[in-house]
Amino acid sequence: MAYILVIDDEKVIAMVIKEILESKGYKVVTASDGGTGIEYLFKHPKPDLVLTDLRMPGIDGCTVINTMNSDPDLRKIPKVIISGSIPELSDLPPENSYDALLVKPFDLDELIRTIQALTSADTGVSLSTASV
Repeated sequence: MAYILVIDDEKVIAMVIKEILESKGYKVVTASDGGTGIEYLFKHPKPDLVLTDLRMPGIDGCTVINTMNSDPDLRKIPKVIISGSIPELSDLPPENSYDALLVKPFDLDELIRTIQALTSADTGVSLSTASV
């Protein structure tokens, strides 16, 4: 099963996502901010997918995604934005730089379907407009 990094400054949300995904067989690691998430990406085995909050203090989700896309080893990892508000287009990274957008509160089944689609080796699915 896939290995997922969840980056979210809301600890309760990160914990709930972790528990739900682990109950489905995923290995999940959490980071409480963008800086910690980026540091994790460079110092540990690469995850199969990254879920990142968009708005966080310090380093935000846009910076996480831009950093990943600028590194050849991280560029191909699917990136899913999770956001507590419907972001303005100007708040988002460029359209083709992430794979899905889920607006909190999102349906947990939609989260799982998104992760399954993006971590399946034989799919080329892009869910850049997936939101609930």
